Amino acid sequence: MKRAGWASAAIALLLALAWYFWPSAPPAGPEAVTPAPSASEAPSRRPSAPERPDNLAPLPSEAASTSSTAERVVFGIVRDPAGAPIQGVSVRILPKRGVEALVVQTQSEGQYVILAVPHTVASLEFSAVGYEPLSFASPAFPTSTRVRWDATLTPVHGVFGVVLSQGTKVAGAEVMLRRAGVHARALARTRSDGEGRFALQNTPNEAGLEVAAWHGQYGFGSTPISGQGAVTIELPGGGTIEGTVRDTEGHAITSFTVGSNTMEALAVDDDEGHYRLGPLAQGPQRIFVAAPGYRPGESKSIELAVGQTVSGIDFVLARSAELRGRVTDAVTRKPIAGAEISPWEVGSDELALSVAAYSGDDGRYVLRSLPGKRTTIRAAAKGYRTLMHGGVNGAATRPVTLDFALTPEGPHEAPKNELIGIGAQLSKSGNGVVINGVMSGGAAEGHLKEGDVIVMVNDLKVASADLSDVVQAIRGEIGTDVVLWVLRQGQGDPTRITLQRGRVSFPAGP
Repeated sequence: MKRAGWASAAIALLLALAWYFWPSAPPAGPEAVTPAPSASEAPSRRPSAPERPDNLAPLPSEAASTSSTAERVVFGIVRDPAGAPIQGVSVRILPKRGVEALVVQTQSEGQYVILAVPHTVASLEFSAVGYEPLSFASPAFPTSTRVRWDATLTPVHGVFGVVLSQGTKVAGAEVMLRRAGVHARALARTRSDGEGRFALQNTPNEAGLEVAAWHGQYGFGSTPISGQGAVTIELPGGGTIEGTVRDTEGHAITSFTVGSNTMEALAVDDDEGHYRLGPLAQGPQRIFVAAPGYRPGESKSIELAVGQTVSGIDFVLARSAELRGRVTDAVTRKPIAGAEISPWEVGSDELALSVAAYSGDDGRYVLRSLPGKRTTIRAAAKGYRTLMHGGVNGAATRPVTLDFALTPEGPHEAPKNELIGIGAQLSKSGNGVVINGVMSGGAAEGHLKEGDVIVMVNDLKVASADLSDVVQAIRGEIGTDVVLWVLRQGQGDPTRITLQRGRVSFPAGP
């Protein structure tokens, strides 16, 4: 029995080694699947249907092929539109934020194999020199541990290349084709993929064009082009900003989220409350910090140079009052579970989500991070219009109550958001706030016109106030009144107008 056991173990080991060092072709068996991407990702091209080449060897038998705990293998063939395999394609799987990407290159027959793929994947990307990058967001893999995903890459008839910064491939850079000039309009736009590659199809073959790129961490760069073909865009790099986060008693806040106006926010856990952000693009930078139970913090503008480290950007966060309430369906009045409640003006979406609250089965929530001034609170739930409720007292020292009644989305309607206010679009001017537009169905409709200037809101003098403070003064509880003093077309004496705040719907952004 012992000898038989050793023999079985040896055979199993040989099979495993054969699979691991197998050089030429990805495994494909009857159970190998090419899934359709999820509807939400809407790629420009779908994976081609799997056709099993004669030289593909089957995987060793797996008893746990559908086990949720078994490691997944993703494999396939990458071809051009004529069906010819492409060698040297970078195939990249990004498991999730904060986890290192899995990257392999296709072999001579266009084949690739990626081992130990987790079950939750943020993106699957294919890129090669001379081809348009192809990306699938949140690909819908089946439960099988062996997933075949073929891809077809389209050759680029235009400008293509890579974005670099001091030898580092820059993913997610905004790339634009334009006529040379600082304020030139972009003729075409795209973003670099996970390998820093980009492609701009059908580029005009004319003189005086350049390709420019911008990234919040590595800065801006451009290169002139004389025609179609390959280019490399070099970005200068950035600097570093560091500091500490403490409470009003001097104790370190050990868990918080920090970001800047050009960089996505990061979650930090540090016993000393220390953070370090970099690289950050050269130029003006503002740092934002948020932590549950505290008011968010924001720095003054910091002028940052390439290679520079700015220290001592410290934050002292005061305790925040709680916002409590209930989220219900505006039609049925039934509670909505899982609604996301977040402060809106905190610097970035990542910061807002880091302190967000979620409603329970009874629809109730408790939000523990409010700024120290009037603010807007956002309520969002799947199947409902997102509601923005402004004028909330974020400087309160006691719990504040705010209920949300969300409007169900129609079965075929375009996505919409809602806000509580008067339905006017505003911008700051020298002597007040200018009406740039009036929303249909809002209280401002029929009372205010484009070009009118608001000089006072209730008792707030607009000329000396920030635009955000004016907006929050106009917004407030539904059914309540707001008093505006208005210069018609910016001329004459102010006219007193009283409007009742209400629910205003508008198209959701991209």
